[in-house]
Parts: sequence; C-alpha cells; structure tokens
Amino acid sequence: LAVDTNNGNGQEPWFSDGTAAGTVALGDLHPGSMPSTPRGFTAFGALAAFSADDGVHGREMWLTDGTSAGTTLLDLDPGSGSGDPLYFTVHQNQLLFNASDANGRELWHSDGTAAGTMMLVDLYPGPSNSNPNGFTAVGNELWFEAGAPSVGSEFFRTDGTAAGTQIVADLVPGNAGTYPAAIAAFGAGVLFTGYVGGAGSE
Repeated sequence: LAVDTNNGNGQEPWFSDGTAAGTVALGDLHPGSMPSTPRGFTAFGALAAFSADDGVHGREMWLTDGTSAGTTLLDLDPGSGSGDPLYFTVHQNQLLFNASDANGRELWHSDGTAAGTMMLVDLYPGPSNSNPNGFTAVGNELWFEAGAPSVGSEFFRTDGTAAGTQIVADLVPGNAGTYPAAIAAFGAGVLFTGYVGGAGSE
C-alpha cells in the first residue's frame, strides 16, 4: 500500500513485479484524497485477499489478481455496514477468516468467488460474537479460539466444513472459558496459554 501524492490519492493498494515499470496502483478504491487503508494482504491461489474501506460499503473484503481490472469488492455485510474481515488464513484450498454481519462476528470461508464466500458456521447463534482467532494449522485442520454459549471461550477445530467444525474440549466446564492464546502448532497438537480459575493463565 502507498500514497500517490502526484494524483492526490490517499493510501491505496499497489502491485509490483520488482521493476519501476511494473509497480502500479490497483485503483483508487476510496476516490479522492481519502485512504481506503488496505490491510491483511494474503495470497490465495492466483489471487490475494485484503480488507479496505471504499467510503461507501464500510471495511469489506477485496480480492485482486494483481491488476486494477481484477481488483473487486466482496460486500460481506451489504450496505454501509462493515464486514471487517480479519485473520485471513489459507486452508485446504479455501480461505478462512473472521468477519461480521447480522449474525455477529463469526467464522467465514471463501473459494475466491462471491457465490462461494459465506459464513461457515454460527458458533454463537444470534447477533452475539464467537470472534474466532488464533487460527493454527494442525494436520488437515485449523484450530482456533472462539466463544459459544454454555462453554465460554474455548478451543475449536475445523476441517473447513460446517459439520467438521466443533469444540476440541471444554477445558473449564461451564461458560467461564479458558481463553486459549499464543497458539503454536507442536507435533500432532498445539501449545497454548490458557486460564484456569485459581491458577491464572498458564
């Protein structure tokens, strides 16, 4: 991302092939001097995903093939609301991420098309947020922290399907939550910090 002061544009996405001639802006997503402030660039097959704010749709998901014509908006929360996608992670030929709409902040997936981009599962039903984060590859799965009714914030796992997304264990029974963090793959599992009442975060 860069600011094109010559044309009066704000901070926008750019592409470079390593040469001066091949270093070009991918478009003025937020027209004029206001920035779209792109962030979270993640390579995904022949595309890259990122989030940006065009001043009309809020902060949403964008895909690019490295050309201006091939840089397109995916409006996750239609209208002026912000889907605000976070933590793009490539897994099993699809993109998994955290995003928000009327269902709250939940787990989403994308195959790189508008029709193939949707919420994977509503872990915390209704408008409340499960807020999945800490995505870590373990074998053919992604493990992550998320919140759900009756268990609080705990470890979940997904194979990229709704049916294959489930809690690993309710480490602190009830809705208190372990709040797993600093997750790192290790052998066939993970190392992480977790909170246990009376012992603190260990």
